[in-house]
Amino acid sequence: MSFWSTTTIKERVAAEKLINPYLETAAIHCAYELMVSPEFAVTPEATRQVLSKDQQIVIPPGQFGLLMTTEHVTIPKDTIGLISIRASIKFKGLVNVSGFHVDPGFSGRLKFSVYNAGSKDIVIDPERRIFMIWFCSLDKEVEDPYVNRPNQNSISDEDVMRMRGQVASPGQLQEEINSIRAKINDTERDLEHKFNELKTVRAKVDEFQQKLAGAQSLQEQINRMMWALVGAVIVGAATAIWTALRPASQPPQSPTTHDSGLTTATAPAMPTTSSAPALTTPTVPTVPSAPATTATAAPEGRKIPANQADAGAPHQQP
Repeated sequence: MSFWSTTTIKERVAAEKLINPYLETAAIHCAYELMVSPEFAVTPEATRQVLSKDQQIVIPPGQFGLLMTTEHVTIPKDTIGLISIRASIKFKGLVNVSGFHVDPGFSGRLKFSVYNAGSKDIVIDPERRIFMIWFCSLDKEVEDPYVNRPNQNSISDEDVMRMRGQVASPGQLQEEINSIRAKINDTERDLEHKFNELKTVRAKVDEFQQKLAGAQSLQEQINRMMWALVGAVIVGAATAIWTALRPASQPPQSPTTHDSGLTTATAPAMPTTSSAPALTTPTVPTVPSAPATTATAAPEGRKIPANQADAGAPHQQP
């Protein structure tokens, strides 16, 4: 197995018409540079498009593209082809994901499935030479060469259907991550604000509970004072009622004359133990002082019966 040199490429490609259209100056560095066709498809729309001369192919970041060569390429049965993309395009992030070889016996336009792994759009002009192919000789012809398909020379509906579907590019994922991070930060700020509001409400509730406890204590004091006042009113009312309902004291009675001709007098109260009757003259008796009643002296020439006189009060005749 050996790779073809630039000279061998020029000789065999021209003689066997392996590349059509062929340009001798495109054979360089042991490879042949192929042009990109104006026919292409790019996700997410993934529809077949054909550009005019003044239009360009644009592959957004994180999207796939299906590109084709302008040239029709034929690989001999004793040869295998190796394909790639020029380094100047690969350094921008365009990656070939369709494979790296062409089977012996293949004949048609080469299709390249590429992916933009960069962070910017990749813009490609039609007819620009961005693909490269190397030829490598085998020790003999293969017994089972590639079976060519009828849709090999254009982008078919099957090619487009295989590209359909949502493609999550790294740039798009990064935007979504940033959006989610911003939402999380906003949510954290909202939660912190609400937490501070709850703390303020809790402080007000504690303050209200303290005031309520003081009000309850004040209410208890008021209740005690009211009950004391009610008790005093009840006691005063009971005292007034008792005073109004109890019997009044009897007034002192004046001496009265009975039919027997005897005069009665109210008996004087018993003198206190410390007081003794005082006599001012030997002929006029002095009646001791009593706290409630005072004895009345009998008229001259009348006698007071012994049972109506106070036994403890001495009497003398004039």
